Amino acid sequence: MPNQLEELKKFSSLAIQEVDVSRVKSFSATHTAICSKTILSLLNEPQFNTILQKAINDSRDQRWNGDYAKSIRRNLILNFAKDFNAQLPGQISIELDADLAFDIDGIINQASNIHEQYRYSRASAAQLLIKIPATWEGITAARELKRRAINTHLTMVYSFVQAQAGADAEAEVLSIPVGPASSWYQTYEPQDYSTNDPGVATLSHIYTNLKYLGYKTLIRGTEFSSIKQVQQLAGCDQLELTTLLAQQLQQEHHPLERKLDKPADVYERPPAISEKDFRWHLTINAMAHEKLAQDIRELDMNQYQLDNFIKEKIESL
Repeated sequence: MPNQLEELKKFSSLAIQEVDVSRVKSFSATHTAICSKTILSLLNEPQFNTILQKAINDSRDQRWNGDYAKSIRRNLILNFAKDFNAQLPGQISIELDADLAFDIDGIINQASNIHEQYRYSRASAAQLLIKIPATWEGITAARELKRRAINTHLTMVYSFVQAQAGADAEAEVLSIPVGPASSWYQTYEPQDYSTNDPGVATLSHIYTNLKYLGYKTLIRGTEFSSIKQVQQLAGCDQLELTTLLAQQLQQEHHPLERKLDKPADVYERPPAISEKDFRWHLTINAMAHEKLAQDIRELDMNQYQLDNFIKEKIESL
């Protein structure tokens, strides 16, 4: 009998959050996401110095400005993406600076620059997705980037209002963090969740309602805390796994059932949500409001740590 990772691929396309392309290919995943958090786990690997040196060389024109370390980090992430582009058939998502989360023009400018560098390197820009936090400003920037034929991946989506606004902006992918949503509810609204995982329920609600409204935006489940959560979301458009979860699924051999499917009927969409209503609905959803802010802070901290590591390396050269 096939293992559950192979079974899962019949229902959902898979992404692996990695910077080692060989690991992604070993699980036959289609997509990947490259981020500072994953790169931080590589800092003590012997091969990292070579990869970092290339990013330093690529950033030499920026060495006299105050953002030299940031420029190196951006090139580091971009170089990983270019390597994946030559070896992976699907989407490659890369992050922007966390401090742009509420800066429409800043998001558009940085995303446009990354897209242009990617095209200049002759990598397939169609595969590149720019990861943007699903703030009102991020979603507004995603709408403009779509007009410029730049594909976006809205992250930190914890509520339907974020998902609907992001789908209206024609983002390519929306990421719903399942494990963090589940943990929040278990901590702040404790009850018996043994038969109804709240993170799974959050994603299922968003998926089902967007599909009922006929949106083409892809839904991706991310940040799972157990393989049970993955199993309960088989059929979601995309599922992003860690290598550990992928390995655990390979060890499971009992049948896997599809849990999510597109509804047969499609209903008329409501009007696009206004900024006032977006901010109100996000504010009264305590989980989504708090987790969005927390995730932006965590992204900023990861980038800060990576920038500091780069500064120390530069000073030692």
